[in-house]
Amino acid sequence: MRTKSLDDESVRAWQRTSSTTEHLIRCTRVFYVLGFLPLNLLLISADVFFGKTQYGLRQWSWKTRIFRFLIANVVWALNPGTRPVMDVLSKKARSSTGSLKPDQGAHRASYVEVPPRPDKLFGDAIHPSVAPEEVPCFWQWLESMPSPLLDISPDQRANQKVMMYFVGGAMVQGHPIQSPLPYVLMAKTSIPIFGVNFRKAITPATAFPAALQDAVAAFYYLLAQGYSAKNICIMGDSGGAGIVLTTLLYLRHHELDL
Repeated sequence: MRTKSLDDESVRAWQRTSSTTEHLIRCTRVFYVLGFLPLNLLLISADVFFGKTQYGLRQWSWKTRIFRFLIANVVWALNPGTRPVMDVLSKKARSSTGSLKPDQGAHRASYVEVPPRPDKLFGDAIHPSVAPEEVPCFWQWLESMPSPLLDISPDQRANQKVMMYFVGGAMVQGHPIQSPLPYVLMAKTSIPIFGVNFRKAITPATAFPAALQDAVAAFYYLLAQGYSAKNICIMGDSGGAGIVLTTLLYLRHHELDL
């Protein structure tokens, strides 16, 4: 499925679109896809028969082309805008521990507000419209593990491993508490998670380098708590993985702690 890339103005136009309008667009697109589905099935069949590549690679089967076509059109129909579907910017949303799922009953979480570290920001981590802010973070551990807040003394932290986590969500949504990944990882490694609820890039004031500033602040918070840099792992999925790589490259480039 071919489409033009969005420019800045078209993205801003979508961000100004009301939710009602977006729902109407979704409904219109769904009816459009269903209405033209029979015709597209014939065209895909012709594509395969004549060895063309309008609907996929030459080696793809008819079933593969149909499947890819349907997936692409469903995504296109149900995602008409760029605005996140949930509140990810307010203080209440960013600091809330939310509700854990039933299969995470042994999962414990505690909120921590990490102070900004403007003294560790250089080069690309500085931008006139993005100011360093306090970062909502969350200690996460299993009931079977010692609590990183109560059971591990400052003297013991130097030898204790910890995992910083950056949630996925295209860097415009997501909350570390709501992701199943920390729970699965803790069950396998018995390492506590420090989830960083970094600023999501949906306004000029929270766009890059806001997430990088938050990551640097969280890293130096753990160092200040007594954790050794060599025992701090860093993990992210999807958009969060991009922040992980950006943070590691930033720390190395400016010869900071690694």
